[in-house]
Amino acid sequence: MRRLSAEKDSERVMRVQVETFMDEGGVEKIRRFYLNGRQVEVVENLDQWHGADYRYLKVRGSEGAVYILYLDYSERSGR
Repeated sequence: MRRLSAEKDSERVMRVQVETFMDEGGVEKIRRFYLNGRQVEVVENLDQWHGADYRYLKVRGSEGAVYILYLDYSERSGR
């Protein structure tokens, strides 16, 4: 499990802590994340796209909402 977190000064960036796991195929996926102190369980990893040192993930939370998360591996953080 990898834990990633970020905190930026910009008001457009939210503080997020992400817990990941490796699936059977060796792909890192999000298990849950914490947004503004609230835990969101990921029930479905919908999509992902990569850059050189970042990745966007589109996931569905247990409450039914869809989130797009940005993981910045250059800073070892997630937004």
